[in-house]
Amino acid sequence: MRRAIGNGEVLDARVLAGLREYQRPGEPDFLTHLIGVFLDDLSLRLESIRNAQTRGDLETLRSAAHALKGASGELGAKRLNVLCARLEAAARSGILAAVQPLAREVEDEAVRVRRAMEVLRTPETT
Repeated sequence: MRRAIGNGEVLDARVLAGLREYQRPGEPDFLTHLIGVFLDDLSLRLESIRNAQTRGDLETLRSAAHALKGASGELGAKRLNVLCARLEAAARSGILAAVQPLAREVEDEAVRVRRAMEVLRTPETT
């Protein structure tokens, strides 16, 4: 049986609020910049995970999952963070079949995270 992850919240509002505290007056939006960097990296990491899985390269897959785990944790994507940790551990086990369902879960959660982050970085119109 799998443990539930998080409370259904895609991004942790407390983490985002903490990041907003780094905003300096007159500077470009700090959180928007971080989200842009994360989303660019997200695409690369997911591609790396897919390619490594296809090649059976578990070390590259483990490394990509580890990097995505750290980045997602920093931006409050808790469920993605936990799934990446599980994927990293599965890759470390050396059993390719163990990573396949987790890689799909990471991809699915990454879609939700991307959508939530796109909403955050879209300027509000009044």
